[in-house]
Amino acid sequence: MVELMKVFDPYHIGKGWTAYADHWLRAAKVSVGLAWTSLIAMVHAFIPFFMTDFVGLYVKKLHHDLNLCKCKK
Repeated sequence: MVELMKVFDPYHIGKGWTAYADHWLRAAKVSVGLAWTSLIAMVHAFIPFFMTDFVGLYVKKLHHDLNLCKCKK
């Protein structure tokens, strides 16, 4: 069964600026990490012997980190 993506969820994070700031920081770290990893993957596509394990290791780290998400589901 395919799970539908929520576009808007007002209860996604807790109330208050601290919860918002924590969520923003975590989302920023994930997005910067993904952008950096995609750049390395593009370079690796042209130079296959460059950083051969980086993308796979980052995806494993990201999977581990997101499984620990404290966001409400």
